Amino acid sequence: HLIIGFVSIESNSIKVNAINDHFIQHCKSVINLHKSDTQLMISIGGGNNDNGFHSTALTPGNRKQFANSAINTLLKYGLDGLDIDWEFPGWATVHYNDKNTFNLLLKEVKQTFREYSVRSHTKDLVLSVAVAAQYTIIDRSYSAPQLNQYVDFINLMAYDYYLFHWYLPVVGHNSPLSSRSSRIPLFTTFSTQWSANHWHQLGVHKSKIMVGIPTYGRSFRLAFRSFTSPGSLAKSSSQDMSYSQICQFLDTKGTTVAFDEESGVPYAFRDNTWITYESKESALKKSTWIRDNGFGGVMTFSLNADDLTGQCHHNHSFPIHHAINSVAKQ
Repeated sequence: HLIIGFVSIESNSIKVNAINDHFIQHCKSVINLHKSDTQLMISIGGGNNDNGFHSTALTPGNRKQFANSAINTLLKYGLDGLDIDWEFPGWATVHYNDKNTFNLLLKEVKQTFREYSVRSHTKDLVLSVAVAAQYTIIDRSYSAPQLNQYVDFINLMAYDYYLFHWYLPVVGHNSPLSSRSSRIPLFTTFSTQWSANHWHQLGVHKSKIMVGIPTYGRSFRLAFRSFTSPGSLAKSSSQDMSYSQICQFLDTKGTTVAFDEESGVPYAFRDNTWITYESKESALKKSTWIRDNGFGGVMTFSLNADDLTGQCHHNHSFPIHHAINSVAKQ
């Protein structure tokens, strides 16, 4: 699947802007050129906010209007499915019932998709959701058995485990494979392995769990240059970094590169800048673990953030995706 993001909600309906329209047409052309069987989908929402989902999911009429709009949009653009990225139902809001209305929204969309396929004698349209990996959000925002019933797969956003906050002023891995040992129980949940297994234990079949691997990294400002290991104090976080930007950082004189064997991911630092990122090696480790443990597959975020031009000394573009694909082909 190739998922294009993000479209938005306007008056309980899907709105596709000119930029989205351009990308959809371009991706369809590439797929047709290569005679690929890749399914093309769009994602709605994104970004750490409600994006209009609360009101859309609130009433039966609004949910039906959204589901019909989804059908019309997919048919208009010749798409294969819809991904819903609500970040996050009932999280950090007073709308505590969003968890339940989200289930009802998914049920309505899936039912509408099935009714259309029966009427038109066509294959089912695909429905997926992007879900959080963090323990505190999972239990607040989702009902795993209902997601397992209504969606074709979930895209597990197994990244953003460590973000700089005043109450957590430390550097940490964006997407560790395994958890570091800690005296604080919550920190032992900060890993891809924990999140994927937790979603399965809650009731989502492994075959429906697409485990996320990020191609972007994140930089922090160290509080003290002499303390550089994961968990060291930080002053702030600076910005997300594409893999191309990360390679430029790694190539700069004075940069130290390290690999955290306990977490299965690399990090690097220079002066008071500390970065967490994904490498070909860590992507291979994660992909192998995902395959060997019977999960449905890998989701990446995103194609855009990988090395598009081959400047990272790997002799080809998209090195993170190449690493993941090499495991999938085994």
